[in-house]
Amino acid sequence: MSGLRLHGRNKETWEKPGITTAERFNYLYSDDELKELVPRVKNLASRTRQLHVLFNNCYGDKAVINARQLMLD
Repeated sequence: MSGLRLHGRNKETWEKPGITTAERFNYLYSDDELKELVPRVKNLASRTRQLHVLFNNCYGDKAVINARQLMLD
């Protein structure tokens, strides 16, 4: 089993001191960013028996939204 963990790409807050974890992971992947990930996910999936893709951009419901979007690609 393998896993891919996605935290978001919020460069402005990633290393900013004094912010909460929620603020750090406040990121919604765009459709284009998710499409960019599809070949990587498929490649990893082809090399393992089971692949887990975890969205850790867990501010609000952004992780759930992005997981649903990726499932449709």
